[in-house]
Amino acid sequence: MTTGHAGGTPGIPRQETDPRGEPPGGSWNATTRYMCAGAHLDEGFARAVVEELRHEAHRACAPSYGVDLRYVCLHAERALEEIRRRDLGVMGSVAVAFLLAPLTTVVYVYALKLTAAGAGRRRALPGVRAAQRGPDGRERLEREHPLQKLMGALGIRLLALFGISALTAGVPLPWFSPGTGGAFLVGAVFLVGGPWFFAWRQQESVWRAISRELVPGAAPARKADLPSDVDLPRSATGGDANLIVYSGYQPFVGAGAEVSSWSFAMRLRHKDHRPGEDREPEPCPIDSGDLVEHLRERLTRLGTGAEPADSVRGLEVSEKVFVHGEELLSETVLGRHAYWSERALAGRVPRGRPADHLEPERVAGTRGLIDGPVRHCLCAQVRSWDGDLVLSVFLQAAVNGATLYLQSNTLVLTPVREEYRQADNLTERQEAGSGGRLAVDALSASTVSLSAPLTRAVDVLTESSRLEKRRKRQREVIEHNRRYDFGARRSLRQMAASGNYRSFFQHVDASRTGKQIELQVFAALLDLLARHDLDTGELEERRNTILNNGIIMTGGSMSGSVAAGQGATALSGQASRPKTGASGGAAPGRQAAS
Repeated sequence: MTTGHAGGTPGIPRQETDPRGEPPGGSWNATTRYMCAGAHLDEGFARAVVEELRHEAHRACAPSYGVDLRYVCLHAERALEEIRRRDLGVMGSVAVAFLLAPLTTVVYVYALKLTAAGAGRRRALPGVRAAQRGPDGRERLEREHPLQKLMGALGIRLLALFGISALTAGVPLPWFSPGTGGAFLVGAVFLVGGPWFFAWRQQESVWRAISRELVPGAAPARKADLPSDVDLPRSATGGDANLIVYSGYQPFVGAGAEVSSWSFAMRLRHKDHRPGEDREPEPCPIDSGDLVEHLRERLTRLGTGAEPADSVRGLEVSEKVFVHGEELLSETVLGRHAYWSERALAGRVPRGRPADHLEPERVAGTRGLIDGPVRHCLCAQVRSWDGDLVLSVFLQAAVNGATLYLQSNTLVLTPVREEYRQADNLTERQEAGSGGRLAVDALSASTVSLSAPLTRAVDVLTESSRLEKRRKRQREVIEHNRRYDFGARRSLRQMAASGNYRSFFQHVDASRTGKQIELQVFAALLDLLARHDLDTGELEERRNTILNNGIIMTGGSMSGSVAAGQGATALSGQASRPKTGASGGAAPGRQAAS
């Protein structure tokens, strides 16, 4: 803890490290570590990571703010490789059992598939759940020894296998007809023991990765071990993209859930001008470039502590350009060469993903665009709690003739899911007793691959050919469709978000920071108008309406007609539905219309 520094407000204590003792920021931070753990614990997430970073060849990669996806890709590929080995081992074991006792094998696998129909792919580390607190606030201690659980689970399986063997042993077979004991022995070895062994090895690899490499304070993987044979975009390696190619309706993909939005348009008039006067109003002295430059300069001062009255530590200000993915091949403002190089455009189908970075002069050239697929936004972003909470404010500012237009959208990227953070809960006691719990978990993990051994093994063996066929079909579609959607559809960081705040003060920080940025925006606008002798009365009214008279909801539900603000009216007869915010309920923000 320090008591102020250059660039901060003097006398105000600052937390220089994360509560877990990790330095804030950087490409290897707590959020990156959690997502690496999620790749080992959640097979579905691991497959999404590899699909997005390794297999996708044409669509843009959505931003994952504050995360270095190279580390996540490395751990996801390691996790899937262990799962492939498990699946192939289980398939071999089942194949031997089928040759020796086919009917028993078929009935047992089918029965196991029915019982495992609702089983998920997410797993908890051994013993972690027992260390969590219950509803009464007390820790739930595990009274049953893991070996007792193991014997109970094995007993149930062996008992079910014995019953199936007894029912199927009397069926005559042309090449092998064992009795009940023989069928049971074959099943116990190849249908219970074999899958359990291969799943145990896979579970041990998960435990080693998380308990040794992904615990707080662990060193990151070596740079030489990170994947280098995959073309990762700038935003995937901890950089910040200024060109976002999006898909669908939401341009701010990767920034989280929207919690607040407002917009207004106003006429820019000289302060001495009166409506109804015969003389022509003076030309507007400012344009979109002046407006954006002034807002950026003032917001940057807010982040560096140069603003005398206020400061937001960690505020990063940048300009971003948003383009819909369907417009890249026909868009004329930037041109397709802004998205692909000459070499990538040599064939009939563009090769590689669209670019995610533009030169500063190209970005400046998009300021003030008010129609068409290309839009410019000023982004003020704060990554706090070691990257676990990301607040983004996107401002679209433009001056068209003598009309000023401003659109603001505030989004919050919530902390990573709780199940991905299990490494932070590990204790020496849990590590010492991990062997027995791993054996128990391996028995349940074997159910995933044993319930569909043939399907999963075939998927592993045919993965390369399936990917090549899919890429060929994708190239054919692009060749015959000038409006192919190259936009990003999902952000891996947003996929890993929980949708909830972990702490009350995270909600407070997001709300406070968003308000500080809004106040600075209005202060900058008032100063700019006053500097050019423009009327500020209308802008002050707009500010008061948005900041003071907006509807603020922090939870619950609302029905019926509601009006707020001076002179506001409410019309009934049309139902409205509350927006889902970062906490899963009504959005804790404001919506103001001009």
